[in-house]
Amino acid sequence: MTYTTDNKDLTGAQCELKNDEGTWTAVTPATVMVRRSNKDLMVKCTKSGLSDARANVVSKTKGNMFGNIIFGGGIGAIIDHNNGSAYEYPSVLKLIMGQDSNIKEGSQ
Repeated sequence: MTYTTDNKDLTGAQCELKNDEGTWTAVTPATVMVRRSNKDLMVKCTKSGLSDARANVVSKTKGNMFGNIIFGGGIGAIIDHNNGSAYEYPSVLKLIMGQDSNIKEGSQ
C-alpha cells in the first residue's frame, strides 16, 4: 500500500519488489506473491510527480525452523531454507512516497 506524505491513500504507484529469489512488479493497491528468502526484500515505488518510496523489508526466520533443527536433525531445516518456507516477510507493507523505510514484522 502506498500513501502520500500526509498519510492519504495513493493508488497507481508502480512498485518493484526484489530479493535474491527474483523480481516482482505491481501497481498499487496490489497483492503480490513473492518467493521468500533469508535475504531482505527491497521495494521501490514510483509515481509521476512524486518522490520515490523505498523500503528494506526484513526477512524473519519462522519459529518452526528451530524445531526442525532440534527435532529433525537439520534435514528439515535445510529443506525449509532451500525452498524459502523457513522465512517470512510482513504480510502488509505501507510505503510513504518520498520516504525510505526499514520494515520489520510488527513495525507498521
